[in-house]
Amino acid sequence: MPRTSRSACVALAFVLQACGREAPPTQVPTVRSEGPPSVGAEREPTRGAEPEASAPDEDTRTLAAEYRALRAIPGHFGGGEWNDAVDRAGGRKQVVLAALGERLGDGHWSRAEVEALLGPPDDVLRPGDPLYAAALRDDAPKAVEALVYRWRGMHDFLYFASDGRRVLSSGWWFAWE
Repeated sequence: MPRTSRSACVALAFVLQACGREAPPTQVPTVRSEGPPSVGAEREPTRGAEPEASAPDEDTRTLAAEYRALRAIPGHFGGGEWNDAVDRAGGRKQVVLAALGERLGDGHWSRAEVEALLGPPDDVLRPGDPLYAAALRDDAPKAVEALVYRWRGMHDFLYFASDGRRVLSSGWWFAWE
């Protein structure tokens, strides 16, 4: 039987959890699609009012802290040496970003809350930017911007579609070379 790398196992565990199947035990915080316990689907921002603050659960705070630490490692796509944790498909940075995209891209978080957890975006794409139309397509018709958090430079990144105040959804841009 061929050996499977730890990061491949972690990526598989993430996919299984996202699909609602049991995953083998890992050190990856559990990914729940329903968002933090304090956030309910019935909570909608009032037009013109500031969205209520969400309280991130411990797993979300842990993932966000891990992302900030991984973000500080330049890796190959940031002008540094190749680093499996940040550069390789299925590496820790991609797995953590995917989990954060799932948790924070559910429509229950404000732009400010996402930035407080992850730090400022690496880029903000707006209509008129060629990559904005290509990345978002018709996924978020009410979006006026995409907050970009780079996995491997502008080669591959997670984005949060935002109306300027609220994060509406999340998605990925992959170069697909």
